[in-house]
Amino acid sequence: MGLFITVKVSESRCPAGCKACVEACPMDIFDLKGERLVIAAENEDECTLCGICLQRCPEKIIELIKNY
Repeated sequence: MGLFITVKVSESRCPAGCKACVEACPMDIFDLKGERLVIAAENEDECTLCGICLQRCPEKIIELIKNY
């Protein structure tokens, strides 16, 4: 969890092999570990809340939360 931004993903609903958010995010918040989506914790606070990941996710399972 980031200090300023928390990125949540319902990983159980994320289709295996989908890389829509990984490819879309300009800040490299998302990564794949094998076929599983993970949040790159070291980059989480780099999120600019641009919403590109929200638009590109076909399952609409991403949540961006401001912690301030």
